[in-house]
Amino acid sequence: MGNANLPFLFVGVACVVNIIGDLLLVGGLGMDVAGAAIATIAAQSVSVVISALVLRRQKLGISFSKNQCRIFSGELKRILSVGVPIAVQETMVQISFLVINSIINQMGLTPSAGYGVAQKIVAFIMLVPSSVMQSVSAFVAQNIGAGKPDRAKRGFVTATITGCTVGSFIFLLGFFGGSLLSSVFTNDRAVIAENAAYLKGFSPECILTCILFSSIGYFNGNGKSMPVMIQGISSAFCIRIPVSILMAGLPETSLLYVGLATPITTVYGIIFFLVCFKIYGKKNFHKMKNIS
Repeated sequence: MGNANLPFLFVGVACVVNIIGDLLLVGGLGMDVAGAAIATIAAQSVSVVISALVLRRQKLGISFSKNQCRIFSGELKRILSVGVPIAVQETMVQISFLVINSIINQMGLTPSAGYGVAQKIVAFIMLVPSSVMQSVSAFVAQNIGAGKPDRAKRGFVTATITGCTVGSFIFLLGFFGGSLLSSVFTNDRAVIAENAAYLKGFSPECILTCILFSSIGYFNGNGKSMPVMIQGISSAFCIRIPVSILMAGLPETSLLYVGLATPITTVYGIIFFLVCFKIYGKKNFHKMKNIS
């Protein structure tokens, strides 16, 4: 609907409840991991309840009642046709990162610790391209639905340029300031050095992934998620994992080389979508069926 403020509110409430729950259950009652799990579920439950109440009271142009709380077969089929490829793609990508984690664990305790710290920083870094992807997907879907494909394309280009601009600053921070960033999480100099090495290799991803994620958002917004799935699976198992194994096996290797595997994979993804854009462009992108 173009209203990003309400989801932001719902997530904000969930975060506050989650923090309070962690302090109470983990810190106060000493329930450890079980307490953290209960706090997370409680936070999400509160968020869902508040969401439902707000949806009942807001005038959003759609009805929301008990009669609507059922499965519509036609809509379910359309949702699954888009959602299943996206889910498969995400699953395969996460599996590939688990494999990479296993590869780095075999490099020794210090590299493993450095990689663990780096992943905390990367989680924040990836918020930018992830937000761009979600925004592009929603914006494109709205404009395609309104019969404005040219505006959808302009939104895609604008989001890509904006994301790359912000990503350039993050790239500089990761490339030159990896040690400073990692010092927030640890005082171990050896771990800081490993973390900085990984971030230096990974940092080009801050720019490249904004292009890739914008492309993914554009295809998803058009309801064409099959190319996204093909790209995700092929990049994970044909590029990311083999390159990571190759980099980890080099003589005198370091996390710098392993970190390079991610931007190398993203370059492949960008080339893949450039080919897809060319194919769809010749055959009327907005009326084409999914790539199979």
